[in-house]
Amino acid sequence: MPKLPLYRQDGTAIGEIELPDAVFACDDRPGLVHQVVVAQRANLRQGTSMTKNRSHVRGGGKKPWRQKGTGRARQGSIRAPQWVGGGRAFGNQKSNFHQDLPVKMKRGALRCALSQKVKENAIKVVDEIQLEQIKTKIFASILGALDCGKGTVLVHDGLSEIASLSARNIPGLKLVRSQDFSTLDAVEARNLVLLKNTVESLSLRLIG
Repeated sequence: MPKLPLYRQDGTAIGEIELPDAVFACDDRPGLVHQVVVAQRANLRQGTSMTKNRSHVRGGGKKPWRQKGTGRARQGSIRAPQWVGGGRAFGNQKSNFHQDLPVKMKRGALRCALSQKVKENAIKVVDEIQLEQIKTKIFASILGALDCGKGTVLVHDGLSEIASLSARNIPGLKLVRSQDFSTLDAVEARNLVLLKNTVESLSLRLIG
């Protein structure tokens, strides 16, 4: 079992915590991780970008002038793309980019991503985070004591309201509940901060 130092929120080490092999010591499977990350990024796309083509623009049903005899170029509709006020040629249309993935695949990819973060020494386990007042400066000092700067993802099972409000204005910090923590979050994070009780809940979620 891999072991990591267990820290207080002031950055002092108070012991070690053992991490289960099934979650934090898996073999590398970059192909699996890549497939899941691509799917999760695709699922973030709204797909609502849309422009009107000639069939969507109101009007233009009548031929502007007769086909022959005017000396002008033949035209079929004033809503054709070459006209000012006409529709867009090959414009964006609403699309659904959603990709479904098997639960076992998503769990496996997250286990691989967490194992890689352990190898990179990019995981900090903290006993608990408690604040007495809403103060961004105090929460920023906690991250500084843990040597975690921008690109930090803090995974928790429910921070206090004071802690959550103190953390929301820190640039580069992302708070994620353990049940919502994804492979994409793990891959994009420079540092992962896990609360002690979060290690157990993640293990139950990913082994089960």
